[in-house]
Amino acid sequence: MQVVQLRVYSHAVMQRDRGLWVPGCRLMEHWYNHALAVATDAALKAGAILRKAFHRPGGPSGSGGHCPADATAESVIRETLLAAFPGCGYLGEETDGRRGCDGARHIWLVDPKDGTSSFRRGMRGSAVSIALLREGVPVLGVVYAFAASDDEGDLFAWAEGCSFTRPRLPAESPLWSNSPEAQKIVLLSQDADRNPEANLRCIASMRYRAAASIAYRLVLVAAREGVAAVSLNAPCCWDYAAGRALIRAVGGELVDQEGRRVQYSRDG
Repeated sequence: MQVVQLRVYSHAVMQRDRGLWVPGCRLMEHWYNHALAVATDAALKAGAILRKAFHRPGGPSGSGGHCPADATAESVIRETLLAAFPGCGYLGEETDGRRGCDGARHIWLVDPKDGTSSFRRGMRGSAVSIALLREGVPVLGVVYAFAASDDEGDLFAWAEGCSFTRPRLPAESPLWSNSPEAQKIVLLSQDADRNPEANLRCIASMRYRAAASIAYRLVLVAAREGVAAVSLNAPCCWDYAAGRALIRAVGGELVDQEGRRVQYSRDG
């Protein structure tokens, strides 16, 4: 189980956490700005492929937790990212990983479509997830829920030195509280509605909202549409890395069931 626990860091703590690349700071800021533009373009291209598959007559093709469009979408993402940044490492759900040429300092983590089983059932909220790690620290995240809540999609993006953006709606800086209140919302999986009474007991006196993708749930929390997001299905690093980056951007944290901060290796 992966649980998102949010706490508001002081400005000084946040600046210390983000200041790992002090040497050449301006140059790295420009590099991350360019990387964010490339990753956003890749996510939009992949989203267009997946949205077309979503509207296929008879429903999306595939079986179980896999659709042929997943591999097609990731191929586009991989080619776009590595053409622009050939020195970076890469690890994706659908294609082979590769080590980078920059001393493994940066690696892309990609899930072309988080929330496949819901996608195949015709549910909106699956998302493209693209993250960049620097020595295990998430420094860039793009999450694109390409069919949520309609075909315009919902795009979230951030990188170190850049603003947190959500073009469709203003992205506000959240003010979280540790006190459960009736108006507070916890983001749970799409299956939460199968047993609403049990889920409501677990989060009393808060409410819950179901969303198909852990990546999308995380960024909705980052955008102040919830106070926490939860996954009970042992997600992989590419499932939550981009959402984790955006949570980090606004001062939140991702922890496991023991309350320990989720860590990454240099290879993801």
